Amino acid sequence: MLDELNEMQLKAATYTLQPLLVVAGPGTGKSKLLTARVWHLVQEERLASRGIYVITFTRKARANMQSRLEEALSHDQAQHINVLTIDALAYRILQAQSRQQEDNIARRPTVASEHMTHSLFLEAIEELAWRDPQISRVQAWETMRNWKLGDRDPALLPDGLAPVVGRFQELLIEAHKWDIADLLPLASQVLSGNREIAAAFYTQAMLIDEFQDTTLAQYCFIRQVMEAGGGNVRNFTAVGAEAQSIYGWRNANYLELREHIEEDYPDLHRIKLDVNYRSRGNVSAAAAAMAPTYEEVYLNCLRDGGDVYLHQSQTEEQEAQLFADMIQRLCEDGLPYQDLAILVRTWKQATVLEKALLQARLPYSLASEAKLPYYKRPAVLALIGYLRAVAALRADQVAASDYDMQGALGLILNMPPRRGIGPVSREMILDGQAELGWEQLTRAMVREDLRPQVRASCQELFDILTGLARDRALVKPNNIIEAVLERTQWLQSLHDELNGKELLTDLQALQSEAVLFETLEGFLDSLRTKLGQDWNNAGVTISTVHAAKGLEWPVVFIASFNDKIMPHASAMKSQRQMSEEERIAHVAFSRARDLLFISYVNHMRDANTGEYQQMQVSRFAGRLANIERRTYEQASFGLDPGSERAGRRAPQETAHPAVL
Repeated sequence: MLDELNEMQLKAATYTLQPLLVVAGPGTGKSKLLTARVWHLVQEERLASRGIYVITFTRKARANMQSRLEEALSHDQAQHINVLTIDALAYRILQAQSRQQEDNIARRPTVASEHMTHSLFLEAIEELAWRDPQISRVQAWETMRNWKLGDRDPALLPDGLAPVVGRFQELLIEAHKWDIADLLPLASQVLSGNREIAAAFYTQAMLIDEFQDTTLAQYCFIRQVMEAGGGNVRNFTAVGAEAQSIYGWRNANYLELREHIEEDYPDLHRIKLDVNYRSRGNVSAAAAAMAPTYEEVYLNCLRDGGDVYLHQSQTEEQEAQLFADMIQRLCEDGLPYQDLAILVRTWKQATVLEKALLQARLPYSLASEAKLPYYKRPAVLALIGYLRAVAALRADQVAASDYDMQGALGLILNMPPRRGIGPVSREMILDGQAELGWEQLTRAMVREDLRPQVRASCQELFDILTGLARDRALVKPNNIIEAVLERTQWLQSLHDELNGKELLTDLQALQSEAVLFETLEGFLDSLRTKLGQDWNNAGVTISTVHAAKGLEWPVVFIASFNDKIMPHASAMKSQRQMSEEERIAHVAFSRARDLLFISYVNHMRDANTGEYQQMQVSRFAGRLANIERRTYEQASFGLDPGSERAGRRAPQETAHPAVL
């Protein structure tokens, strides 16, 4: 195991059982280092596996680390090492308390989904009739979430919001649920008041990955776990790099964190990993140029060369089409789809890219468990459901089994806006049938066994659909979509949705697609192939920069490298936030191994008006002035022959007029 390490990795892996900070830039093999250090602790220091804790930043990283340990150690040794996210560690402590109290398994709390916690928060607002003309409900939710990440002083909440938060916590208890933001403080209380449980988490070694994105509260909790269990608080290893600290919005502050760790461990030893095994030299230099003030970004690369492009497109749509064309060309040259990724600053940018890949029939996957492919998102399906129902009514094909009506009413029965038709009422309306048809809907309007609110909601949906179907002025599908959004007050309802801006982008994208068709029938025909295909499979990855942390690909495309995108508009008035935007660009660029294609656009649609706005290339682009770059030419585009998977050689460097 140890003979596979370079000099600095070996020093870190075999360092004494004392406080250690490993500064590990992108591609320097930190996962390999962590695996080797655990191997050393178990095999050479003879520590018990049960006493070793490896804290990872995400569940995906946890699975990767567990897999590495199972390859390096025996099955018995690997399975007893505690590889956990911080939230999972807190959850394990709370579960231990539930078992100790012999709680009924069915009544033991579990972690609520974000959707459920948001719904309970809105329920608390409605119960207390809370209103503040200065703060929307979404802003109130975000305020509460940020408040929970801090010291939770009620005086810091806006007027009247503290009782709402209190009622929200009561609703969680009534539902036997934990808010994920409450896991650490609740677990901390258990450790403070229950010696038996604290002793069960005896720690001989604590290793933390992605330390730079750990919040101070998380670090203090980890320290408490080590102290409360009576273990070795000095066998502490943190791995990370300040240049990759990109979670300030989650209250992570590396400078504050470093002050505390240096206070706790005055003799903290520091080792820097300086060999980049991932990126070729030119790509690594481009990534370093984004965060030039951090020493850990300057690395020795094992491979020279690498292609860096800076390209201008007129619009997001043209940019997306260009990406699809280039991906098609690279894959025709033998590059697997899984070797390519498109990185965006926010998920809102992904919609136009998905549409382009779908149009080109290129498979793709989204690097988020919470994200669904475009044509599988509930809001998109619901809007299509309205169109299908209108088409069915106009053709007088309203049976549940008729093609356009099949499944359409089920998609729109309770959205949008939500009409208060719950699962029980829905089953009653279905009346034993698998699909909801027009007959069941019309009967539901007068059924005495249904609540008045449910009958009224069914009547409302009936009125909207019949009104749309009878309005013969509505011929073109984009006009029908506009009428649906207006008559359902759909857009107004988005103000209370957590992802309202993303939903608005999705709806606008479907309307833009509909503009290309003269008839509703033609538009629905074009959607059938897309709806029937499972696009979210092994293909090109679309990811935000944050979701791409820890991942890498031979080819990476950066979408819309513009001011107000990267750097983000919300960060441009704060020096601290702008510093984080630099680091975000650094992380984005450093995901590429062989080819980095950076694109910016001249015009972008405004999310609210749908009108095109003039855009400026990112102010960070000027930092690429001294980086060898290539100019995109369709005829010669491809991977350099020195790349891991060679294609056609790209043309020689040409200065870019927008930057130089």
